[in-house]
Amino acid sequence: METTRQTVEDLWGGVEPGIFAGRELDLTRPEDRARVTRQFGGEGAMKERYPGLWGLLGAAAAAGAPRASSDQGFQNKAKVLDVGYDQTSGTAYALGTMLLTGPAQRLYLTLDIYADGVPVAHNARFFNGKSAGEIEIQSAPLDPLPAGKLYQGVLQATWQPGTDNTLRAMLAVSSSASRSAGAEDPVENIVLTDPVHRRSSPSGPVTVAYGRQAADLDYYYEETRDPATGEETVLLEMTGRVDLKDGYHVSSVTDIGAALDCTGYGSVIYLGAVGYGRQGDAGVVAFPLNGGASIGWQLERNWRNQIPDSVRYGNRVHDLDLSFSYRCQEDATLHEVLISSKLSDLVLSQPHTHRAPQMHLYWGCLAEGTPVDLADGTSCPVEQLKPGTLVATPGGGRARVKCLVPGTEQNIYLLRLENGMEVRATRNHPFGSPNGFVATIDLDSRSVLDTRTGPSAVVYCYPETWARPVYGVELEEGDRFFAGGVVSGTNEVTYRLDSLWADEHDRLTVSEEAVRELERLEADLAAGRL
Repeated sequence: METTRQTVEDLWGGVEPGIFAGRELDLTRPEDRARVTRQFGGEGAMKERYPGLWGLLGAAAAAGAPRASSDQGFQNKAKVLDVGYDQTSGTAYALGTMLLTGPAQRLYLTLDIYADGVPVAHNARFFNGKSAGEIEIQSAPLDPLPAGKLYQGVLQATWQPGTDNTLRAMLAVSSSASRSAGAEDPVENIVLTDPVHRRSSPSGPVTVAYGRQAADLDYYYEETRDPATGEETVLLEMTGRVDLKDGYHVSSVTDIGAALDCTGYGSVIYLGAVGYGRQGDAGVVAFPLNGGASIGWQLERNWRNQIPDSVRYGNRVHDLDLSFSYRCQEDATLHEVLISSKLSDLVLSQPHTHRAPQMHLYWGCLAEGTPVDLADGTSCPVEQLKPGTLVATPGGGRARVKCLVPGTEQNIYLLRLENGMEVRATRNHPFGSPNGFVATIDLDSRSVLDTRTGPSAVVYCYPETWARPVYGVELEEGDRFFAGGVVSGTNEVTYRLDSLWADEHDRLTVSEEAVRELERLEADLAAGRL
C-alpha cells in the first residue's frame, strides 16, 4: 500500500483534499500515464485487453501536456462528493461524479476507498457517448478506524472527448476523519435559507432569472450580460446555517466551495470569497452564530464567474453543490457539511448532508413581435399578452396566460416552413411536432412541425443577430399554443424536457470498437480483473 499512499501525497503535496479540488493528469508524464494503466489492470493488461484505449493513451502522451484552463465558465470537473463511515451499517461509503463540457466517446470511472491507506472498497463504471457519470461505492462491514484516522475516496476519470484521437484523465480525492468509537456526528440540523422556493412549486426546481420578470420567479437579478463577450455573470444567493449538537462549538471553517452543474455542458464553480471569521468582516462568508453553537454562511451573491451566452446555455436546470469543512473546540477532528442536489439515499442518511433543490436559470424564448393566436380568432404580438389573456390551443381549445418571462438575446433563430409560416425563437425553444416537442437547434430540412393548418416541413432554420427582447409564455393550464401559427411549447415544457434535451445533446456516434471495449471492461470488472 506504499504506492497508494505515495499517489495521494504526490497528488496533493500535503494540501488537504476537498470535493472541489482535483487536477487533470498530464499524460506526457510517466507517473500520470501509470495512474491510467493501473485503472485498467496495468500496462500489460491494457495493451492486451484494450488495444484501442492503449493507442489513445500513446497519442495523448505524444500530443503534449494539457493546456492550463481558466476557472471561468463551464469546466470538466471530477468530484468525490462524500466519503466516510456509516455507523448504522458499519461500512465505508463514497459517492463520486464526473461532469464533462461535451459528450465523450469513452468515459470510464473508478472509485476507491482507503481506510488509513488500506484499500477497502473498489468500483468502476463505464459509459459510451455520455457527458456525465456518477459512481457510488460501499464496503463490506468493517470496524471503524481509530479517531482521527482518514477515510479517503479517490475518483479517477478517463475519457476520449468526442471523436478526438486522444485521452484525457482527471483525479479527485476527498477525505473524512474517523471519530472516536461511539462518537456522534456533531450536526444537529442543517437549514438552507437560500436558494429555496419562494414562489415556484416545491415539486420543481428553484427559478432564477437575470433581467427577466415573471410572477412565480423565486430570485430575480438585474441583467448581467457583458456586452463585449456576451457572457452572463452568475448571481445567486447562498445562505444558511448548521446547528451543532449540545456541547459542540465551532472553532474554524475551511474548504468552502460551491458549484452549479449542468449535464451536457459542465460545472460552473463559485470563485468568490471563502473566509471564516466575524460576520460582516471583509472576505468572511462563514461565521459562528449563537456563541459558536451554530455555523452560518452567506456566500457572495456575485460568484465572480460567468456562463456563455444564454442563447446556447440559457433556460436550463442545474444541480447545486455546497460544502465546507469545520473543526470544533471540543475535538481536533475535521468534520464536513455537504448540501447537494445529487445525493444518494445512503449519503443523504448521514447527519452532515442535506438535499439542495435544483436551479432553473430562466431566459425568454420567442422574439418580440411574434404573433400569438388568441381564443377569439384574432392575434397579438407576444409582448402584449397579459395574465388572464385567453390564447388558442391545438384542437380548438383555449388556455389562460399565467405570465410572460421577458428578456433580451443577442442571437436568435429564424424558422420558415413550407406553408409560408415564419417564427423567430431562441436555440432551445420547444416546437410541437407529430413526434412530440423538439428544440429549435435540433430542427433540419427533414423536420416537420405542427401548425394551425396542419403539419408542415421546415424549409430552413438559421441563426441571425437579434439584440432585442424575447419572451417566454406560461399558461394556467395546458402547455402549448400557436406562435406565428406554429405549435409552440411553454417554458414549463422546456423544463420538463430538460433531461431529455440533455441526452439529445449527448448524441455522438459511438464506434463499434468503443462498444466492444465497454463490454469487455464490464466483463473483466465482474470477473475481478479490474
